[in-house]
Amino acid sequence: MLQAFAGVLENGQIIWEEPKRLPKHAKVVVTVLEEIEPAESARTLGDFNGIWSDMDDKDKESLEQHIKKIRNEWERPI
Repeated sequence: MLQAFAGVLENGQIIWEEPKRLPKHAKVVVTVLEEIEPAESARTLGDFNGIWSDMDDKDKESLEQHIKKIRNEWERPI
């Protein structure tokens, strides 16, 4: 039986909208519908003051990329 599940492709991983409904073992075919912009509610290091204010742009970008990687691992279903 065919079933449809929705999610977002982010950095090569699919973040499922309802991960608890997914079957444990199944063959899949993935169709990419459209590219979407990341949520605007996501904060960046530039939004914060204090210790980050003295950091140069290259270091901020490097740290921000690292935080995004960690966030993606934390939010993805296991």
